[in-house]
Amino acid sequence: MSGENWVPYPPLGLVVAIQYWREDEAPALRLARLLADIEPARREDVTIAFCRRFDTERSELLAETFGYCAAKFRVQILRSEREGTGHPDGCFGLWAGTMDQLAEQWSDGRTEACSVFTVEADGVPLCTDWLDRLRYEHGRALRVGKRVTGAFTEGGGEAARLPHINGSLIAHLSLWPDRPSLHRTPAGQAWDVFHAPALLAEAQPTPLIKNVYGARAWAPETLKAMAKETAWLSSCKDVSAFEWAEQTLVPAR
Repeated sequence: MSGENWVPYPPLGLVVAIQYWREDEAPALRLARLLADIEPARREDVTIAFCRRFDTERSELLAETFGYCAAKFRVQILRSEREGTGHPDGCFGLWAGTMDQLAEQWSDGRTEACSVFTVEADGVPLCTDWLDRLRYEHGRALRVGKRVTGAFTEGGGEAARLPHINGSLIAHLSLWPDRPSLHRTPAGQAWDVFHAPALLAEAQPTPLIKNVYGARAWAPETLKAMAKETAWLSSCKDVSAFEWAEQTLVPAR
C-alpha cells in the first residue's frame, strides 16, 4: 500500500456514516438511536454522520434523531451531491458522495476522524463493545499497511459471485484521494464488486464484520453465538436481528 495522502497508524477517530434515502430513512434513524442507546456515556472518538441521498430532504425525524444521538457522539449531517437512483446506481452515488465529503473534510483538517465505517439501514451491531472491537481491528489493519477493514464476501446473488469486500467497510480516508479509480462505477454495476481488485488490494479481511446476504428470521441463540466473533452484521433483510439487538444490547433504564 502506498499513496501520497497516506497517514500512518494510529487513527484519531472514526466516522460511522449511516447512509439512507427516503424509503429507508425510518430504519436508518432507528439504527442511529440504537447506537446511541448502547453507549453508556458520551464518547469523543466517534462521529455519527447522517448521510442522505441527494433527493432526500431533511425531515423532522432527522432533526429529532440528530439531537438524540448528540448526547453520546459527535454528529453531523451530510447530503450526497451525486445524483444516482435505483439499485445499484443509487447505492454507489450515495456511498461515493459520502466519501467525497468526508475525505475533503479530512484533507482540509476540518475533522479529527481519519477513517469511516460506511453502513446502511440493514446493518446492526451484535455486541455492546462493537465500536471498540472494530476500531481496534482497523488499527491492526493500518499497522500492516492496509487501509480497508471489511468482510470478505463470495456470495450475494448472481452478480456478486466475484470475491470482494462488502460495502459495509471501514476505510482510512486517504484511500479516496489515492484511489481515483474508485470514484466512478459503470451504470448497473455493484460498486463493491466492480472495484473488488482495488479494495481487496487495500483490505485486511475481518470476521468482525459479517455479510450474510438476504438472511432472515435470525434465532436469538444464533445471534448470541455469532456475537462472540462478530461485531457488525450487514444485509439484514428483516427486523429479527435488529429487534434482538434492541432487547439485548441496550442497558436497562
